[in-house]
Amino acid sequence: MEFFLPSILLCIFAIGLSIAIAPNISPYVLTIVSAICIVLAVYHHYSLFSNEYRIMTWLDSAKAFAPYFLTGTVVIIAGGYILYILTTGKAPSISLPSSSIPPPDTATNFITKNIGRGLSSMGLTSIDRNKNRNDNSSLDESLLSKKF
Repeated sequence: MEFFLPSILLCIFAIGLSIAIAPNISPYVLTIVSAICIVLAVYHHYSLFSNEYRIMTWLDSAKAFAPYFLTGTVVIIAGGYILYILTTGKAPSISLPSSSIPPPDTATNFITKNIGRGLSSMGLTSIDRNKNRNDNSSLDESLLSKKF
Protein backbone atom coordinates (compact mmCIF):
# COMPACT_ATOMS: atom_id res chain seq x y z
CA MET A 1 0.00 0.00 0.00
CA GLU A 2 2.93 2.31 0.61
CA PHE A 3 3.87 2.22 -3.12
CA PHE A 4 0.32 2.24 -4.51
CA LEU A 5 -0.94 5.67 -3.41
CA PRO A 6 2.20 7.63 -4.35
CA SER A 7 2.16 5.97 -7.79
CA ILE A 8 -1.47 6.92 -8.32
CA LEU A 9 -0.80 10.50 -7.20
CA LEU A 10 2.24 10.74 -9.49
CA CYS A 11 0.17 9.51 -12.47
CA ILE A 12 -2.62 12.01 -11.73
CA PHE A 13 -0.05 14.82 -11.43
CA ALA A 14 1.58 13.81 -14.74
CA ILE A 15 -1.79 13.70 -16.49
CA GLY A 16 -2.71 17.13 -15.14
CA LEU A 17 0.64 18.56 -16.17
CA SER A 18 0.28 17.11 -19.66
CA ILE A 19 -3.19 18.56 -20.08
CA ALA A 20 -2.05 22.00 -18.87
CA ILE A 21 1.29 22.30 -20.66
CA ALA A 22 1.26 20.02 -23.75
CA PRO A 23 -1.14 22.09 -25.89
CA ASN A 24 1.09 25.15 -25.52
CA ILE A 25 4.33 23.39 -26.64
CA SER A 26 5.26 22.97 -30.30
CA PRO A 27 5.19 19.50 -31.89
CA TYR A 28 8.95 19.70 -32.47
CA VAL A 29 9.65 20.04 -28.74
CA LEU A 30 7.13 17.30 -27.91
CA THR A 31 8.85 14.94 -30.35
CA ILE A 32 12.27 15.59 -28.80
CA VAL A 33 10.94 15.15 -25.25
CA SER A 34 9.15 11.92 -26.25
CA ALA A 35 12.31 10.51 -27.83
CA ILE A 36 14.34 11.35 -24.71
CA CYS A 37 11.70 9.68 -22.51
CA ILE A 38 11.76 6.53 -24.64
CA VAL A 39 15.56 6.33 -24.54
CA LEU A 40 15.55 6.79 -20.76
CA ALA A 41 12.83 4.15 -20.32
CA VAL A 42 14.75 1.61 -22.45
CA TYR A 43 17.97 2.35 -20.52
CA HIS A 44 16.19 1.96 -17.18
CA HIS A 45 14.54 -1.29 -18.30
CA TYR A 46 17.81 -2.75 -19.52
CA SER A 47 19.67 -1.77 -16.32
CA LEU A 48 16.87 -3.26 -14.21
CA PHE A 49 16.73 -6.59 -16.09
CA SER A 50 20.36 -6.90 -17.25
CA ASN A 51 20.85 -10.28 -15.51
CA GLU A 52 17.94 -11.82 -17.41
CA TYR A 53 19.23 -10.46 -20.71
CA ARG A 54 22.71 -11.83 -19.98
CA ILE A 55 21.55 -15.43 -19.42
CA MET A 56 18.98 -15.41 -22.19
CA THR A 57 19.94 -16.86 -25.58
CA TRP A 58 18.70 -15.68 -28.96
CA LEU A 59 16.45 -18.76 -29.17
CA ASP A 60 14.52 -17.68 -26.09
CA SER A 61 13.68 -14.36 -27.70
CA ALA A 62 12.86 -16.05 -31.02
CA LYS A 63 10.17 -18.20 -29.37
CA ALA A 64 7.97 -15.16 -28.96
CA PHE A 65 7.99 -14.51 -32.71
CA ALA A 66 7.37 -18.10 -33.88
CA PRO A 67 3.59 -17.73 -34.44
CA TYR A 68 4.08 -14.52 -36.42
CA PHE A 69 6.83 -16.11 -38.51
CA LEU A 70 4.67 -19.16 -39.28
CA THR A 71 1.63 -17.04 -40.12
CA GLY A 72 3.72 -14.78 -42.34
CA THR A 73 5.22 -17.75 -44.16
CA VAL A 74 1.78 -19.26 -44.86
CA VAL A 75 0.44 -15.90 -46.06
CA ILE A 76 3.42 -15.36 -48.38
CA ILE A 77 3.19 -18.86 -49.87
CA ALA A 78 -0.59 -18.62 -50.34
CA GLY A 79 -0.27 -15.15 -51.88
CA GLY A 80 2.42 -16.37 -54.25
CA TYR A 81 0.26 -19.28 -55.33
CA ILE A 82 -2.74 -17.00 -55.88
CA LEU A 83 -0.60 -14.60 -57.93
CA TYR A 84 0.74 -17.53 -59.95
CA ILE A 85 -2.80 -18.70 -60.74
CA LEU A 86 -3.97 -15.18 -61.58
CA THR A 87 -1.05 -14.45 -63.90
CA THR A 88 -0.97 -17.79 -65.75
CA GLY A 89 -4.73 -18.39 -65.80
CA LYS A 90 -4.53 -22.04 -64.80
CA ALA A 91 -3.50 -24.14 -61.86
CA PRO A 92 -0.62 -26.57 -62.29
CA SER A 93 -1.73 -30.10 -63.04
CA ILE A 94 0.02 -33.43 -63.09
CA SER A 95 -0.32 -35.55 -66.21
CA LEU A 96 0.06 -39.28 -65.84
CA PRO A 97 2.14 -41.10 -68.43
CA SER A 98 0.20 -43.28 -70.82
CA SER A 99 1.21 -46.89 -71.26
CA SER A 100 0.28 -49.61 -73.70
CA ILE A 101 -0.88 -52.95 -72.32
CA PRO A 102 -2.06 -56.15 -74.00
CA PRO A 103 -5.85 -56.58 -74.43
CA PRO A 104 -7.70 -57.73 -71.27
CA ASP A 105 -8.94 -60.86 -73.06
CA THR A 106 -5.39 -62.23 -73.22
CA ALA A 107 -4.87 -61.90 -69.46
CA THR A 108 -4.00 -65.06 -67.59
CA ASN A 109 -6.50 -64.72 -64.78
CA PHE A 110 -9.65 -62.92 -63.68
CA ILE A 111 -7.86 -60.26 -61.55
CA THR A 112 -5.44 -59.03 -64.20
CA LYS A 113 -8.21 -59.02 -66.85
CA ASN A 114 -10.38 -56.72 -64.69
CA ILE A 115 -7.44 -54.47 -63.76
CA GLY A 116 -6.70 -54.03 -67.47
CA ARG A 117 -10.33 -53.27 -68.29
CA GLY A 118 -10.54 -50.76 -65.43
CA LEU A 119 -7.38 -48.92 -66.44
CA SER A 120 -8.42 -48.76 -70.07
CA SER A 121 -11.92 -47.51 -69.18
CA MET A 122 -10.40 -44.65 -67.16
CA GLY A 123 -8.17 -43.75 -70.07
CA LEU A 124 -4.95 -44.38 -68.18
CA THR A 125 -3.75 -46.95 -70.69
CA SER A 126 -4.34 -47.77 -74.31
CA ILE A 127 -5.00 -51.37 -75.22
CA ASP A 128 -2.71 -52.66 -77.91
CA ARG A 129 -4.70 -55.40 -79.70
CA ASN A 130 -1.70 -56.30 -81.87
CA LYS A 131 0.54 -57.05 -78.91
CA ASN A 132 0.97 -60.74 -78.24
CA ARG A 133 0.84 -62.04 -74.70
CA ASN A 134 4.11 -63.93 -75.05
CA ASP A 135 6.27 -61.08 -76.39
CA ASN A 136 8.81 -61.76 -73.70
CA SER A 137 10.18 -65.22 -74.42
CA SER A 138 11.88 -65.52 -71.02
CA LEU A 139 8.55 -65.43 -69.17
CA ASP A 140 6.17 -68.25 -69.89
CA GLU A 141 3.30 -66.93 -67.81
CA SER A 142 2.46 -63.96 -65.65
CA LEU A 143 3.63 -63.80 -62.05
CA LEU A 144 0.04 -63.25 -60.94
CA SER A 145 -1.07 -66.50 -62.49
CA LYS A 146 1.62 -68.66 -60.91
CA LYS A 147 0.49 -70.91 -58.11
CA PHE A 148 2.97 -71.26 -55.29
